Amino acid sequence: MAFYALVVGITKYDTSSNLPKAAVDAEAIARVLEQHGDFYKVDRLPRRWVAEQNRYEVAPDKRVAADELFNALKTLLQEAKNNEVLIYFAGHGFRVTSRAGKQGVSVVMGPFFALRLKCLRRGASSTFLMG
Repeated sequence: MAFYALVVGITKYDTSSNLPKAAVDAEAIARVLEQHGDFYKVDRLPRRWVAEQNRYEVAPDKRVAADELFNALKTLLQEAKNNEVLIYFAGHGFRVTSRAGKQGVSVVMGPFFALRLKCLRRGASSTFLMG
């Protein structure tokens, strides 16, 4: 079984106060997952390319639109079908309502939130890690 992760660190906001440490914390989590976890893929949002190191990192200077976050989650869950997923979120809390019809989910994310899903099918178990 493969492990996938989406690490989100949002520092810039239009209508709320900025959170300068969210990207730093998210990048630290992403590196731990890559170096010490058995993860097939660790995606970051927002991200920027660091050419000198030939890798992406969490970008502290970029904003993230709701649609961008939704699309990243959707892509991750499609890629990781039947595998384990870890979602780490550092930023202001918000609510995402279902956009996927009957099978959709409602997710509440708050500061320093991680969600590990074993499976996204009906009757699946999940583990919520709150920090």
